[in-house]
Amino acid sequence: MNIHIVGAGAIGLLYGGYLAKAGEKITFWTRKEAQRKLLLEQGIYIEEADGNTVRIEAGHWTARVLKQSECDEHAAAQQEAPEWILIAVKQSHLEEEMISALSHIAGPDTRIACLQNGIGHIDKISRRLDGRPVFTIITTEGSTRLADNGVRRAGLGESRLGVSKAQARGRTDVLHDKATETLLNTLRKAGFPTFLSNDIDKDIYRKLLINSVINPLTAILRVPNGDLLVSEERMTMVRMLCAEAERAYKACGISLDDDASELVASVCRSTSTNTSSMLGDVLHHRATEIDAINGQLVGLAESVGIDLPMHRMLWLLVKSLHP
Repeated sequence: MNIHIVGAGAIGLLYGGYLAKAGEKITFWTRKEAQRKLLLEQGIYIEEADGNTVRIEAGHWTARVLKQSECDEHAAAQQEAPEWILIAVKQSHLEEEMISALSHIAGPDTRIACLQNGIGHIDKISRRLDGRPVFTIITTEGSTRLADNGVRRAGLGESRLGVSKAQARGRTDVLHDKATETLLNTLRKAGFPTFLSNDIDKDIYRKLLINSVINPLTAILRVPNGDLLVSEERMTMVRMLCAEAERAYKACGISLDDDASELVASVCRSTSTNTSSMLGDVLHHRATEIDAINGQLVGLAESVGIDLPMHRMLWLLVKSLHP
């Protein structure tokens, strides 16, 4: 398959590296020229959870810088548009200029799939790309970037691929057609257990709740995920945040089919040694996805007349760490 990976961070390098190793035609779009050159000259290395390091030699992909001039040049030069574009940048990087650049990469039949946390970005991308349906990949893959060409994988995760009801616009075929099936099989072949989701909206809101509790708490307390369960005080905060989110979801007609507190606790246990992406951003003085996670959750609650004071406080606290 001809797949373009937009964003060569922890998840982008992990997916792009293993897809290239599996023989797919990969193009990385980076934010910086230095990273583009590094990928072309030195390849990618992936440290697996078992201690083995997988090295994928340069020459298995192309790489370009994601800016308007490069995208215009690429669109004019290429004869074959990508079959899929996987967007692996953080929500905070999904600015108008980047979305505009995507419109020059995509051909008329190109499918788009997003790997971001949070909500609010899918519709924004779809509107800019002439209303084409934008897919979502919800994944439990954990990856930490070690260098501009290297990542550490926390362990084998599971992913769900789907398209929201709003994006499908009544087209039930879009989730079960040949293009979607091909991507599904390609991801599996590359080592990413991936399944179709017939209700990706539920999966999205399930992950939003998990992220809205674990990410900001670990970022503020500076602890790995499992340490949220080591004291009654921390577990009380988890339960109170879950109760707030559940109240908003109920008012919005969003069903989880899970006990929120136990759901979050189970994720903390299964990823006990993981450093959340938000904690990683805070430690490295990078912009976080707090607006796309707790900020969006607070906004969702406000739309039905509900205030979430604890989530609002976490939102403000994390934003104030790096004003």
